[in-house]
Amino acid sequence: MPHIVVEASAGVVGDASRLLGRLTSCLSEFETIESSSVKSRLFTANDWVTGDGCPNQFVHTTVSLLKGREVALRKRIADAMFEVVRKEFSISYASGELAVTLEVREMDAQTYRK
Repeated sequence: MPHIVVEASAGVVGDASRLLGRLTSCLSEFETIESSSVKSRLFTANDWVTGDGCPNQFVHTTVSLLKGREVALRKRIADAMFEVVRKEFSISYASGELAVTLEVREMDAQTYRK
C-alpha cells in the first residue's frame, strides 16, 4: 500500500516498466509515503469505446492511499502524478489523440488488509 494502477488502451504504452518506475518514484518522494510499500501495475484494454468527441485512446491512473492524508497533500500528489503521465504521452496528449486522467482515492484503513 499505496497502489498505482494504470489502465490504457492497447498500443498506447510503449515501455510499461519506465512509466511505472517514474510513477513509483514520484509517489515515493512525498512525505508519509514509504517507497517499500508502493505497488504499481498496468492493465491494457483490448476492447474499449469512447464517447463522441472524446479521443479514441486513453490512459487512466488511479492512486489509492489509506485515508487520513490532508486534501492539500492529496492534491499535490495528484498534480505531480498527472504531470508524470502527461509528460510520458506529451505528443499524443497535446494533439488531442489521447485522453489522460488521474484519480487519487482513499482506502479505509479499517477494512484494508495486508
